[in-house]
Formats: sequence, structure tokens, C-alpha cells
Amino acid sequence: MISQKRIKISIFCGGSGSESIIKYFSTKENVQLTLLVNAYDDGKSTGKLRKLIPGFLGPSDFRKNFSYLINSNSDSQLVLKVILDLRLNRDITLPKFGKFINDISSKRIVYFSKKKINIYYLDNKKKEIIIYSLKKIYNYISLNKKKFDFNDCSLANLIFGGLFLIYENNFNKALNNYGQIIDSSSKIFNVSSGEERNLIAINKKKKIIPNEANIVGARHAVDIEQIYLIKNLDYQNYIKEKKIFKKKNIKSFLNKISSIPEISKEAEKSITEADIIIYGPGTQHSSLFPSYLICSKAIKKSMAKKILIMNLDYDNDIYALKTKEIANLALKYLNDKNNKKKVINRILIDKNCKFNNLNKNYKKILVSQKNLRNNLLYKYHSGKKIYDEVLNLQYSIKPTLNIFIDLKNLNVFKQSFFDEFFEIQWRDYFEKISVTFNSKNNKIYKKRKIKGLDFKFENKNSLFPEVDVFRKCLKSKKCEYLITLSGDGFFKWEDILKSFFIIKDSNFGVLLGSRNQNRFQHYESITQLYSNNKILYFTSKISELLLSILFFIKLKKLINDPVTGMRIYNFFNLHNVKIENLKNIETPTGILKKLSRNKIEISESPVSYVTKKGFIYYLERYYKNLYNIYELLL
Repeated sequence: MISQKRIKISIFCGGSGSESIIKYFSTKENVQLTLLVNAYDDGKSTGKLRKLIPGFLGPSDFRKNFSYLINSNSDSQLVLKVILDLRLNRDITLPKFGKFINDISSKRIVYFSKKKINIYYLDNKKKEIIIYSLKKIYNYISLNKKKFDFNDCSLANLIFGGLFLIYENNFNKALNNYGQIIDSSSKIFNVSSGEERNLIAINKKKKIIPNEANIVGARHAVDIEQIYLIKNLDYQNYIKEKKIFKKKNIKSFLNKISSIPEISKEAEKSITEADIIIYGPGTQHSSLFPSYLICSKAIKKSMAKKILIMNLDYDNDIYALKTKEIANLALKYLNDKNNKKKVINRILIDKNCKFNNLNKNYKKILVSQKNLRNNLLYKYHSGKKIYDEVLNLQYSIKPTLNIFIDLKNLNVFKQSFFDEFFEIQWRDYFEKISVTFNSKNNKIYKKRKIKGLDFKFENKNSLFPEVDVFRKCLKSKKCEYLITLSGDGFFKWEDILKSFFIIKDSNFGVLLGSRNQNRFQHYESITQLYSNNKILYFTSKISELLLSILFFIKLKKLINDPVTGMRIYNFFNLHNVKIENLKNIETPTGILKKLSRNKIEISESPVSYVTKKGFIYYLERYYKNLYNIYELLL
């Protein structure tokens, strides 16, 4: 089952390796797609523009990806695609370029560089952005008396260059405004905050690969050992002085001048809020590894499922490498060599991949070999097959589970409650389970060693220890799912597991085990428990009903059992809640109020339970209900 909410998917990509994947994913209504691209391309016309405009980064990969998002059913978007894909021929001079700008400003149909362009279909806003940016780059070349070779130059790159000048050399602002001419809900972000860098590398023989164009342009017989991002001034000094460095000193020198830029705010947000992160196929050492270097910290914090898609065939920069070596390099640039932070959860490899040497599991990564190729275009990935695999993986990956059981309110421990726990094959559903008992008695069960199942005991004296556990889990960013069990009795583990699968495949932030959904059972239990004490009987019966009414009045949500002791939290849907908003919460009802006001979905599922008697507990329950009512009225 796929959640009805839009699944946030962020794809690390270059210029062409993920084309078929992007085109398919961008058409799915249940996907909110973000593309994360770096700007260190310096080949062909991009290299010309970077030399022309100081501080300019490479726009080509952004241009290509925007082109993939164009709606082919729209006349205006098809005209736009012709413009953005247009490459100028060798007879284009600066005067001819200026005439073209005047023509598109005044004519409906323009012929330029052997292409017919029907400007009529473009709306005024798009036309204005294109004309203004082209005028800006034209004036820049003219006024500065710059010589520029237009041959094979992409018109879209010239538009991007003009926007860069308009926005005072701010690459990311230029990117955002370029995106306004594309009618797409998908987003494309630069991974860095926009500082200029030059990408270079050295191979294992300590030979310098001086730029991005050389990294991708020729087949490398000797493996690339390391890539570096270097500031322009340091790069120019290196070019001048490189002859004085011996091979044994060059690596330490490059490490010294290497400078990894800051991640952009847009890229950081898309990574931390993603449900799925895809490391796409492509030219690894230029399109992907530099992006991993910049984004590694944010990736480690993200609770998204992270999937690496291997190339179908050899590429120039990985010609001598196999899948294991490529995976190791990805982990290296993600700054998690042994995958302890789980920066990669799955690797997808085509079953006919000729350079695969990975088995089913590697460094706690599930390796899947599937038919991933397009049935007609065999050299390309099938966007649909990748989509099906990614979405299936999203809901089949075994999550981790934390369970907190508060036994301090119970005067009798029910051994069968613990025995029922072990009858469930938890490892069939979860990668790891951590169970914490809040109890002085650490001998309530016989020690059983089960792989992936950990037990520990705490002695929390607060009235609502589960609130502290929730806050700690939310703050750590490591919890995936949390079950808290507290209150006056025991729940059935079978009900708890069923409830888990309801919240796992949904957009709910919390699911409550509602005793009140079986109203007869609830009132019968209260009667048995409080039949000899009318004050407690009526207080318990009325207080929960009153809380439900208050929730509906204050938050417009009808919750049958807001003080239930069984709650399941889905932290994949909670990581947008700001920690500071939860500091003053002291009760479980307070959590519900805060989550509801943060537009987090709350659901209920009917559960069975068994109550226990005890005078102290009666008193605690009475004051708990009063406190919850008071807090809700605040």
C-alpha cells in the first residue's frame, strides 16, 4: 500500500545518467520530486562561459534536467524546449546574436541557427525572462569587449549566464529564476551555496587530472584515487606552480588547498525532509561524488531510505572498477566508509551488469539484482522499473523499533504479557528492536538472547516517563518507530503489531490504541475496576469523554481515547516538528495537542486490554485525567 500523501523523493543526479528515471518520476502525482545537482561542469560551451564570466559555475547539468521536466503536451513548453535545447552554429557572431534578441522581442516567428522558433506560444513572463537575460549577456560581452566563440554554445547556458549577471553573480538565485520558465512542480537545486570551485582529481599513479572535462572525457586506464574541489585563486596558483611539485608531495598539497563549499539551504532541507533519497546513475567522479562530499552531513541526519542505483555499463571514469569498488567510493565521499550511519540502505543493480561483484548483503546494505533496463532502449534504465523497485523497497525495508513499557503504575506484573511478546517473530518485521522497561524489578523475565533484540531497564519516577522517551527519540533523529505502553493495564501484542502496520503505510504521525472504540468493553472494565468507589467511577467515565469533547472543540479532531496508554509514533512523519515546540509538554495529551497544531495526522485503532487494581493507581489516574484536562484548556 502506498501512502496517499506525496512521497518526497530527492535524486542526486548529473546531466544525463538519470534522464529516464527523472522523466518517469516527474509524471507521478504521488511523488514530490527534487533533483540535486552540482555545478562543476567545465566542458564545451560551459567552459567557455566560465572563462568569460568570473565566478560563474557550470549550468549545463541544470539545463539538461530542466529540459527533462518540460511538459510535451504543452505548445508553449515545446517551443521553450526548442529554445533551451538550441545550440548555436559556427557562423553566429555577436551582431547576429544581437539581431536574434531584437527579433524575439518583436516577431512571432524567428529563424535562428537553422531553427524555426514560434515565439507566439510563449507567455509574457517567460519571454521577458529570456529576452532580459540574453540582453544582459550580450551587453556584458559588448561593453567589456570580450571575445566569445558562440560555436556550439547552448542558448540556455547563455540565458543562465545573463541571469547570473542580473542577480549580481548569485548562482542559486539565477537557478531559481531560470526554473520559473519551466511549468513543473518538480524542483532542481544546486547542492552548494554557490561558491565557485574547480573540480580536479589525481589517479593512483599520482597523475593530475586537471579539470572536470578531463575526468569525464577520456577513458581512465588507471583508477581515479581522489577528487578535490579547489577555490579559483588556489587553482590558478596551482596551475602556475605545479611543475615544482613532485609526485610524492602533490597529494598533501591538494589536501591542503581543497575547500568543500557549504551545502545550500534548499538542498539541506530537501535531504532532511525526504522520504527517499536516490543516488542516481551517471558519471560518478564528476556528477555524484562531489555532491556527496558537500551533502554528507545532511544525509547522515536524514531519516529517508537511501538507495544507490548502479550504472548499467562502464563509464569513462569508472572503467576499471566493479560495483563493490564503486559502492566503497560512494561511502567514502559520503564520509561513512563502513556505513555505520546507514547512508546507503539498498543498492539496485541490473541483473545483466557485467561488472557486478556484490552479493545480497554488503556492509549492512541490501543488494538487489533486478531487470532495470528499458525493454526497447537497452542502454537506458527503465523509469517505471526503477519506480516500482524504489516504491516497493520503501515499504519492504525492515525498520528499527523502540518500545517503552512503563510498569511502575502496575501493582502486578503479568508474565503472560512478556511470554506473548516472544511468540511474535519480531525479526521478520524489524531490523532491530530495543525494549526499555521502566521498573525497579529487572528479574521479571528470563534472559533470552535474540539477535537484533535488546532489553534494558530504567527507573524513571516521573508521572509520565513516556513523554521524556518521546522527546528524546524525536531529538535524536535516529528513532524510526516508537511504541509506548503505560497506564492501568496490559495490551495484546497481536493488536499492537496490527496497529503498527496501519501506521507504517500511512501518513499518520501517531496512532492511538483506542479502548473506547469498543465502548462496551471500556465501560465494563471501568465498572469492574471502580465499582466500589463512585467518585473514581464517575471521574474515569466522564473525564475521557470530556477530553474527547475538548479535543474536538479546540482542534476540530474527534479522538475517542486521548489518554490511552498505547501509542505508536512514526518518526518518518514527525521529523518536521520543531523540537523547541515540545519542551514544555508534560503529558501524553500535551503531545497530541502539539502534534495536531503542527498539522500532524493522528489516528486510532481498536485494541483489547486487561486492567489491574490498586488504590495508589486509582489516585494517580484521577489526577492524570485532571491534569490532561487542565493542559488542554491552556
